[in-house]
Amino acid sequence: MLLPQFVRPDDAPVWSQVTELSVVLVLFGLMFDLTLAAGAVRISGWLRRHPKAQTV
Repeated sequence: MLLPQFVRPDDAPVWSQVTELSVVLVLFGLMFDLTLAAGAVRISGWLRRHPKAQTV
């Protein structure tokens, strides 16, 4: 069976380790996406207030 390098079959049950890794991956992905969206909102607001910046 092929397991990720962070899963240790001798420690906790494999399914709980894989679940924990999955939750961490999803949470970090969500934080990244939310940060990216917030930055896009700020940039779009600034561009709307400064129309000359759109001509570059």
